[in-house]
Amino acid sequence: MYLYLRLFPLGINFNIESLIATQEAQILVESNDTEPMEERPVIEPADVEPVTPVEPEKPRYDNKWYGVPAKGEEPLPEKWKYVYMIFGVIVIEICIWAVYRWSTAEFFESFGTHQFYLLHIIAAPTIHLLPILLFWWFIRKERGLPFVFTKKLLLTGIIVGFVAAIIWRLLEEFTYDAFAGMAGGTVPGTFTFLNLLETADLFILMTFVMYFIVGPVEELEFRGFVYDQSARVLPNLQALIFSSVLFGCSHIPIAVFVYQFTPTQFIDALFGWIAAGFVFGALYMWSRNIFACMVMHAMGNWQLSVFNFTSAPAGMDATTSMFVGIATSFVANAVMIIIFYLIHKYYWEPHRRGEPAFGGKLLSLQRILHYHDFENKPLPTTILIFVVFIVIISGIIMGAAATMGRTSFSMPESEGASESKINLENFIEEPETISGSGELNDGELQTILIYSEQDKYIKEVSVVVTWIDDAAAGIIYENQPDTFSVTLNGPNFSANNVSSNPVGGQGSVSTMLTFSSESIVQFIESDGEEYEVVVEIQLEATGDQEGRLAGVFTQPDNRNQYNYDIDIVWLTREE
Repeated sequence: MYLYLRLFPLGINFNIESLIATQEAQILVESNDTEPMEERPVIEPADVEPVTPVEPEKPRYDNKWYGVPAKGEEPLPEKWKYVYMIFGVIVIEICIWAVYRWSTAEFFESFGTHQFYLLHIIAAPTIHLLPILLFWWFIRKERGLPFVFTKKLLLTGIIVGFVAAIIWRLLEEFTYDAFAGMAGGTVPGTFTFLNLLETADLFILMTFVMYFIVGPVEELEFRGFVYDQSARVLPNLQALIFSSVLFGCSHIPIAVFVYQFTPTQFIDALFGWIAAGFVFGALYMWSRNIFACMVMHAMGNWQLSVFNFTSAPAGMDATTSMFVGIATSFVANAVMIIIFYLIHKYYWEPHRRGEPAFGGKLLSLQRILHYHDFENKPLPTTILIFVVFIVIISGIIMGAAATMGRTSFSMPESEGASESKINLENFIEEPETISGSGELNDGELQTILIYSEQDKYIKEVSVVVTWIDDAAAGIIYENQPDTFSVTLNGPNFSANNVSSNPVGGQGSVSTMLTFSSESIVQFIESDGEEYEVVVEIQLEATGDQEGRLAGVFTQPDNRNQYNYDIDIVWLTREE
């Protein structure tokens, strides 16, 4: 016994001390018993009644709820009827959300504005959660809230969710850049840590909305309600699939009315949202703590407005871009689910049973976490610990983005300036055409980098951008023209042009930048073998769908698709 205690000084086996005390008491009683053994009455074997040994009660542990069952006291209807009821509640919520997105699209101007976040504070909890509460109180006749809030695994779950959000976002960005590079969609050697921080007031508002509105509301709806209630009548895996698909579909209104995705962008985004639902659902299924999912969801979204690791885009067609996005979502989210399973299997399971999951000094860490996750550690202390942890790590991320992040892409480093002037008489002109397509929001731009290399220099770049304005939304509407611009920025030279399409027609804009031989030699001598031309295609302004009756019933039209052709004339060394 002494050896056992030495091996596990944590004392997680809570029955050890009581067991020792009981054994010592028995020994003491036997040692003080002075009655001679031979004077005790002898009981014949026939007179002994058989006694069934009582096994000690094992700690409660189940593979369904892990000690934190879903809410609900009223009798459940037939399995599929209950699933259809849950499905109906969420479909009603999505329809109301779609009407909200459609009716407020013009007021928002674009995603991420002050109006967008401020109205979201009121609209999101009301539209997402009110139908659920009405169903719970008036149809199911249940009391209280349908969501489970527990202290079990509170500290551990939040730390895992927060750190996992950082790993998840980095994994997505690095995976996407690798796949896009293999597909020829990025410029080699331009991988950059970008700073995406906005103005202070907008950033603070965005942070509040992500941590106190978006994360909590969506997790309560799809994990706290859809997963928990469906898991009462379905196996865990089926409930996970059901809740994840509904979570992805709930983003359809924002995809259609705010982002206005093309079909390929929509498929890519929908797959990514469903995959994210699996990640949040797996974390909830194994941790059984909704706060872990809230923190991971909030932190995952928050990082999208802080930093990005990516390479300069080189242009991908819509289908290739879709498959790159789907592959990225599949790989990144599958890795996260595997990580959560390993944490569940090798830490949370023994942690719940009161068994050591670690050895050595890590055992002391498990003891500290166990005090917060399963014992009577004051809740304010637990909250203070994870709040300080989140604030410190978030501050480090913001500081890194602000001090080390760039606002434009890094170009490959030059091997050094030429030691002598290059004679271009031995070079010949070689044409190349790069074609592609894209879609921009009002005010957004796409950047394409073209850079020279040894014995291959840029002599001329010309760009033609074409687009077709959307048709009128109806006979009472007239779609106003869209305006695109093309800018070419080279060393010491630039060119720019702006054009708008006729009402309901096709538009085009083009510009050209040409370098003389003397300029090319000068670039090489000053910048080394490599110099670049930056192509910027920008949607300067979008015309709304204006009502023909004095502008009444105007609808926003804040996106447009376009095609581009970039013709390059290279100077290459004659072989």
